[in-house]
Amino acid sequence: MIQRRLILFFFLNTLVVLLLAGFYLQYRVSEHLERQLGDKLKGIATAVAVQTDAQLVALLTPGDVQTRTYQLLKVRLERIKEQTGMQRLLILSPSGEIWLDTQTDAIGEPYARYQFDQYEIEQALSGSPASSVLFSDEQKRLFKSAYAPLRKNSIQGVAVVQGSAASLDAVRDIQATIFKIGLAGLFFSIILAMIVSRPITRPILELQKAARRIGKGRWDRPVPSQKGPREIVFLAHTMDEMRRELLARDEQQKAMLAGIAHEIRNPLGGIELYAGILNDEISDVDIQKNVDKILKESQNLKILIDQFIDYARPLKPQQEQTSVKKIWLDVAMMIEPECEKFGIRLEIWDDVTILMDPQHLRQVFLNLALNSIQAMAEPADQQKIISIEVISHDPVKIEFKDTGPGIPESIRERIFEPFFTQKASGMGLGLTMVKKLMEANKASIFLSSSGNTGTCFILNFPSQR
Repeated sequence: MIQRRLILFFFLNTLVVLLLAGFYLQYRVSEHLERQLGDKLKGIATAVAVQTDAQLVALLTPGDVQTRTYQLLKVRLERIKEQTGMQRLLILSPSGEIWLDTQTDAIGEPYARYQFDQYEIEQALSGSPASSVLFSDEQKRLFKSAYAPLRKNSIQGVAVVQGSAASLDAVRDIQATIFKIGLAGLFFSIILAMIVSRPITRPILELQKAARRIGKGRWDRPVPSQKGPREIVFLAHTMDEMRRELLARDEQQKAMLAGIAHEIRNPLGGIELYAGILNDEISDVDIQKNVDKILKESQNLKILIDQFIDYARPLKPQQEQTSVKKIWLDVAMMIEPECEKFGIRLEIWDDVTILMDPQHLRQVFLNLALNSIQAMAEPADQQKIISIEVISHDPVKIEFKDTGPGIPESIRERIFEPFFTQKASGMGLGLTMVKKLMEANKASIFLSSSGNTGTCFILNFPSQR
């Protein structure tokens, strides 16, 4: 594949070099031919000026067309035209009026190209022959003019020669041919590049998707085996091996966490049991307060252990048609005491049915609500609301909002990381579990906004169709 790409690169470079060389060669040939034509025309214009009686021409007026003098001068000019094969010969006055013209008998008429070739005409009047730039007629044929001074002791006028530049038409055709070849070569190069690159771009895109999944911690799907260049096959194999190692390490960590949690739960149950017995048997108020602290801390530790176990437990969702409003009302009953304690109002604006494990959805709402309650626990002079609003029905999108102080911008990208927390208590697994539960049900969650007006999460669920 690398060899093919090198061949394609070489082909494109060669095509570009050939096109540039062709255009440069065409430019140089055109420039050379145009210069030769200009020199030829200037020589003929000088010869016309030498063979023309300047004094007689200068005496011509518009009424002299039928005079013998005019007829002799025009016949002589037409004979030179036939001998040289020129398109047109003229004799002009210093002011640009026509004295003699092989095409018409318009004595005293203004020369049509005077305004275009004024610079060349002024050069001729100063004593130096000059040639104009190329110009074309209505049939797109190319022509060129040359101007030479008409002398008789002093410069009396200007001799003009117009010759065909048909030789440059071939150069112009060559230019068009080169341009067409370039376009055709570019088109076929693009087609060839697409054909050659397709076997490598498609597997690379698949590997890119797999790398994104691995980067997001989704290691359950294997990296697709690739066919084609050895480099791509080796890269796919290496990525899948890395995925398997990460998956194995994650499973080992979860198994270790679950084992530690279970080992701690047993003695913790004993501590909680004997602390409760002790609390029932003693009558000393101070000692009872200390025992209550033991029981309270035991409960906190039990909650942390449950979070460890939930995080380490493999998720196998039992999906069914679930009412969002019903699950939220269940969660509201669970957190109602805490909400009343801190003056928090719970709201839901709409209902929708989604395909999801109801227990997973309940845990998602509960973890999000507990985070919001902790955020709004301290401020006492603000409106405290936790609300759920359905903003789209197919696919289902839900806003989970609160009116708390918001999440600091510096940590917003890390809130879903395991064990990341800035709270005095907790292990930083709440939002991690939320994301994990959503992904297990082929759904997603992201932080939409967070600031002084509160925090908003968007929960996306797959289409029900």
